Amino acid sequence: MSDFFTLFSDRIGLVCCAFSAAAALAALFPKKARVWALPGLLAALLVPIRGCSAANFIFALIDMPSLTLLIGCVFLALGKKSPLKNAELAAAAVVFLALALTELDFIPCDLYGWGYRGEAAAAAACLGVLFLAPSRWPVLVAAYLLWRLGIYQNMFDTLVDPVCAIAAAGLLIGRAFRAARISRANGPGRCGEVRESAPPRPCDR
Repeated sequence: MSDFFTLFSDRIGLVCCAFSAAAALAALFPKKARVWALPGLLAALLVPIRGCSAANFIFALIDMPSLTLLIGCVFLALGKKSPLKNAELAAAAVVFLALALTELDFIPCDLYGWGYRGEAAAAAACLGVLFLAPSRWPVLVAAYLLWRLGIYQNMFDTLVDPVCAIAAAGLLIGRAFRAARISRANGPGRCGEVRESAPPRPCDR
């Protein structure tokens, strides 16, 4: 079965890239229109023009999207907020940064190379224990199975990719700015003021 998925991994990656891009674009449409926009955009991205589709360019640029990115695109297309907590977003960004630094020989340990062997499964499990809620274990199990089936050649690629890491960092920065803006808007509190994070303060007598 692994050989079967390996044989068609390029086509699977092409469809996954097209879906990720279609989901991101569908999020720009009103929620009621997304049920039609998503399949329409997916078909448009896969249609070959002079032998090459838009999905081919995306696939050549980012390769196979990670499972984390695909799940995030599903939530984006459905108009839902990201279910990832700040610790999980930070983990995705830090793991990708560490992988990039090992590839550039800034870190002497061949961390990315572990992904081609069984050690990556143990690393993913450790990440789950340290950063992920118990509800995230099915995602880790699914990532491990996809790696074993041969859809992903490297275990780390099932969990994080460049676009996923950039999106995680962007979400963290956005959440930090929103929290700071809400904190400034609430201010020290005034007589009778209704605040988002606290009940109205009584008037001083």
